[in-house]
Amino acid sequence: MVHYEGIFFDKKTQDLIISLDKNKLPILNDEIHCTFKSKPTTNELFDEIIGQEIEIELVGYGSDGKNSGFEIKIPDEYKKYYINYEEEDPSKLKKLHITTSISEDSKAYLTKNLKFIPLEKPIKVTGKFGYWIKEEDETEYLTYEKQQDNLPKYIKINRDNLVKDDTWQTFRKVRAIIENNNTFAITEEGGKLIFPGGKCDKDEDFHDAIGRELREETGITFQKEDLNFILKLETFYSDFFDYRSQSLKPRHTITYYYYVKTSDNINKNNQSLTVEEIKENFKIDFISREELIKQLSIDHSNVQNGKFFDEENQIILENFIQ
Repeated sequence: MVHYEGIFFDKKTQDLIISLDKNKLPILNDEIHCTFKSKPTTNELFDEIIGQEIEIELVGYGSDGKNSGFEIKIPDEYKKYYINYEEEDPSKLKKLHITTSISEDSKAYLTKNLKFIPLEKPIKVTGKFGYWIKEEDETEYLTYEKQQDNLPKYIKINRDNLVKDDTWQTFRKVRAIIENNNTFAITEEGGKLIFPGGKCDKDEDFHDAIGRELREETGITFQKEDLNFILKLETFYSDFFDYRSQSLKPRHTITYYYYVKTSDNINKNNQSLTVEEIKENFKIDFISREELIKQLSIDHSNVQNGKFFDEENQIILENFIQ
């Protein structure tokens, strides 16, 4: 579910804002944002502005030894989306602000109570409107994906009703169905057939990750607006082979699948493969629908983790290809 929505900032902008904090407290905020609404209902999700870049102004600074932060000003056209009301007085909006640092015995939300002293000159910075997601298993991440009417299919695989704890590995991944004149891109790596994609980097949004992964694996640059989010797949496995430790480990994975059409062919001269992909003899090509169905119907359980990828591939075949 959406835990809160608002304006979020990339690492470079966050570092800039932190550098402006005159009275840095022990705990620096590594997720600087301006909350527009906490725990919004479906009707309070603003998909029409999701992912939009918004230029704000830092107009005041405050610090009381427990919280430090800035009062901010947002463009007039976005004020109607700010519905962050005081809990004590639901008719009163909270002061627009961001938290930069806090003491060990304080909470970020208390920054709203600071007395902000106006800056000599407003400082402009740019962020993006997004949703902070918190899953049932406490997994949290930022997304710029729409959440309302066009909700994609959600499929969960947890055949043994496994319960995740601190010993589990958790990964966020992205993959894509790339169609080119009724042919589809498929990769082969380490004896396994997988749709193009891979792991999200730390703090990387799913949509940014799929664009990066496809560019690295296909050599094709896809426009963000052409990548359509179609499936959220969540899997729980107790015996996933971990290559780094060379042992079986329980693994929880959230994979976002996208669909995109292209008329471009694989550009091997523009690929940027990882050392692991080169070592695993990575290959990618477009094949016909019939050949794709045939290839993905082959049992790869004799390959390390092959049975898990087979299961995922069958879900894509049944729901989107066949």
